Amino acid sequence: DTMTGDNKTVWDKPENLARTILIPTVGVESVEFNISDEKSIKLFKSGYRSAQEFI
Repeated sequence: DTMTGDNKTVWDKPENLARTILIPTVGVESVEFNISDEKSIKLFKSGYRSAQEFI
């Protein structure tokens, strides 16, 4: 979702993907700044789970 433009070429390289944590955005857009507490908590938990799985 948030990977656009030239960033995709970096992300597509296997050596970069191996050290990249992919975090589901749970419906939060990359330019959505004033999110509700509920969305914020969901996004935090999504990132936390992804980081735990990565390590």
